Amino acid sequence: MERLTTSGVGDLMDRFAGAIAAGSINVISLEAVRARSGDRWPRKREQVEAFVERAFVRIGGPGVLVAALNDVEFLSIQPEVRGLKALGQSAAVLKETLSFFLGRIDREDVRIFQVIDHAAGELTVEAVDSARWLGNNDEASAPELTGSTRDPDIWPASGAAPLLREIERGPARTPRLVLQGKPELAVSYTVEPIWNIGQQVVASYLMQPTVYLTSSSRIAEPSRFAAEQLVSVGVDQAAARIIEGAARGLKFALHLPIPFLGVASASARYRAQRHLADLPPEVRRLLVLDLTGIAEGLPHGRMAETVAALAPVCRAVLARAPSPTARLSQWRNSHLAGVSLDCSALDPDDPHSMARMTGFTTAAAQVSKTVIGYGLASRSLTLAAWAAGFTHVTGAAVQPDAPLCALRWDAADLYRETRR
Repeated sequence: MERLTTSGVGDLMDRFAGAIAAGSINVISLEAVRARSGDRWPRKREQVEAFVERAFVRIGGPGVLVAALNDVEFLSIQPEVRGLKALGQSAAVLKETLSFFLGRIDREDVRIFQVIDHAAGELTVEAVDSARWLGNNDEASAPELTGSTRDPDIWPASGAAPLLREIERGPARTPRLVLQGKPELAVSYTVEPIWNIGQQVVASYLMQPTVYLTSSSRIAEPSRFAAEQLVSVGVDQAAARIIEGAARGLKFALHLPIPFLGVASASARYRAQRHLADLPPEVRRLLVLDLTGIAEGLPHGRMAETVAALAPVCRAVLARAPSPTARLSQWRNSHLAGVSLDCSALDPDDPHSMARMTGFTTAAAQVSKTVIGYGLASRSLTLAAWAAGFTHVTGAAVQPDAPLCALRWDAADLYRETRR
C-alpha cells in the first residue's frame, strides 16, 4: 500500500477533484487497533494494512484506490460510487477490520471521515456519526465478516466454497530456523482439505509442515530449541494465511501441527500461550493446534496441563497418536477436542490394516468423538477408515474427489460434542 506524503496527497486530490464533490473520498481510522495492540503494534501494523487494502478491493471493487495517510488512517477514493454508498463501503471495511482484530466493535472506535476539501496537501474532513453505521447488535458482539455473499452455515449450490486453490494463494514463505552452532533448518508448508465423512463436506484445512536442512534439502527432525521456533513460526504462518484469506472474504479453519517438544516445558508453553494470545480474536477462533511427536506413555498430567494452557487461546487442541496401537487411555479427561493419526504408512494391501484402524478408533473414542486420519493413500484405505469409525480424513485418495463447491461448510462441524 502506498504511504502518501503531503505533496502526494495534494497531487492525488487534484487528480480526483470531482470525487470530492461527489462524496466519494473517505478516511477511516484504526487508532483503536493500535491502542489495544500496545507494544505488539509494530508486528501487527503490516497485517492491518494488508487486510484493509484487500477488504476495500473486495467490497468496493477493483476501481477503488486505497492509500495510507499514516500508521492508522487510510484514505479511500471510490470514483465509481458516490455519497452514502461510498460511506457505506468504507464503514463496512472499518467494521470488518475492527471485528477481526479486536473481536468486537465499540461505538467510539468507529471513526469515519468524509473529505470535503483540500489545500496545500492538507485534507479538510467532516466526521461521520458512527451511529448511522452501527446495527443494534454491533456493540454487543463481533459480527461475522461482512462484504461477502457467503453464509457461514449453508452454502448455496451455485456459490463457491473456499477451494484448496484459494487457500493456497496465501503467503508462500520458507522460514528459517537458526540455532547457534547448528545446521540451518527451513520449514515449508502444504495445505490440504480435511473432510468430514459424515457430513461429506470440507470441515477445515491441514497446514502440514516439512522441516529440512537448507544445505541438502534432507528431511530433518527438529531439536527441542528448533521445535520451540517451529511452534512460533507455524503460528505466524497460519495467522498470515487466515488474515490474508479473510481480507479476500474467505473464512476457514486451519489445523496447525506443532511438536509437543516445543511446548513440553512450562516456560515454552507460556511463550506459546502469549504468542497465541497476541493474535487477533478471529484468527484464534479459526486456528486448531495438533500436538505431534508425543512419546508413548506420556503421563496424563503432562497432556492435561498442555491442553489447559493452549485451549483458551485457540479454537481447539488435538493430539496426534504415536502409532495405531498406542495406548490412549492416559489421554482421557484431558479435554482434547480430537485425536489424530498419521495413516500414510498404512499399507492398503495389508489385510491387518483394517483391524489396526478399528482398534485405534475404538481406543480414540474413549478420549474424543472426533477421530482424524491424515494421509490416506488409497480409496480402499479411505473406505476402511470410514468403516472403522474415523470422523475426518485427508489424503490423495479423497482430494481429487473434492467438488467444485461444497454445499455446506461449517468449521464448527468438527468440534460439536467433542469435549469429554
